[in-house]
Amino acid sequence: MLFDGIAGKAPSHQTIFDWVLKYGLSLSQATGTLQEKNRALIIDNSVNMNGQELHLELEAPATHPGHPLTHNDVWLVRMKVDKGWNVEMIKEQLRRATSENAPEYIVSDNAKTIGRACREMEFRHHRDISHSFGVFLERTYANTEELSEFNQKLGFARKYSHTAIGCLMPPKRRAYARFMNIFDRIDWAYSMLHNFFKLPPLGKSAFGFLQKQACFIEEMKNVMDWYRHMEELIKEKGLSRKTSNECKRYIHATFMQQEERLRNLGQMLLDYFKQEESLLESDDDVHNICSDIIESVFGYAKSRLSSNPNNGFTTLVLLVPAHLRVANLSSCKGLDVHDNMASTRLNDITKWRRETLLANPCFSRARTMSMAVGF
Repeated sequence: MLFDGIAGKAPSHQTIFDWVLKYGLSLSQATGTLQEKNRALIIDNSVNMNGQELHLELEAPATHPGHPLTHNDVWLVRMKVDKGWNVEMIKEQLRRATSENAPEYIVSDNAKTIGRACREMEFRHHRDISHSFGVFLERTYANTEELSEFNQKLGFARKYSHTAIGCLMPPKRRAYARFMNIFDRIDWAYSMLHNFFKLPPLGKSAFGFLQKQACFIEEMKNVMDWYRHMEELIKEKGLSRKTSNECKRYIHATFMQQEERLRNLGQMLLDYFKQEESLLESDDDVHNICSDIIESVFGYAKSRLSSNPNNGFTTLVLLVPAHLRVANLSSCKGLDVHDNMASTRLNDITKWRRETLLANPCFSRARTMSMAVGF
């Protein structure tokens, strides 16, 4: 538009769409297995979307890079969509990914299917620190009266969303991994509790329950601060015998000095660090035990897919390998986009879609509805 067509006709939306798919597929086909030794695998399955789950495997350096992993630190090994992932299906994907090189270790959340698949294939398996901490919180607080009343009162308070105090509403409760995300609500409750005197009369009436639960909120705030301290340490510096011992000393100085419930929670954390540390072979080993990066990749993929969940996973998931390779400017250097696209045809995309994805549920809906109309 600026140069009045001097550079030729602008490509159409469909042309650009095809370019992106061809480039993503060329990168996806170029991997498929671990490319080098001394690597780690990060694996996970996405939340079910209209009966479909995306299985992802990312390759990362086995030695922690000294900072939380970014998209530039990892690359796609395998991805596959299916209706559900059992132990045998996960093992089959791992066999293909590790046919040339075995990973030093595997990182995932606490899914039992992934853990069992790793054990049966005799891979060292690290449980993600954030998911593990969430599991320990659930075991400790899920059936307590304090948390039940806290959530109930928060739900009741949200009826004031369309009033003058709507700007003070608590964060919504997460449907998934709610104990991993409970601290958003605790942050809100703690801030409201310590600024209660500033609230208007309607706010004091709506949130008066916070004062009655002040002890519970203070307890959860302490747990939150202690959790974050250890998570930041492990994510920044990785898991080594040094950082593990530092976390265990911190647990003894915090959790283990409190009442029984927090001591039990502290013991779970001590057992966790003991088990994860046992997977280190020497004092020089520094492992990554965080799977935040794969959650970020899932988030990116879902943000680019159709907002209509009836579509399931489409060929746009090929944006994942493309995005990881162009995550920043430095990673783009040396990439021959033209050759990658030239080596891939549209028929290759069709073949890949049949082998990797499931049928689009919207097609089934359209066929069903058209048959109903015809009848």
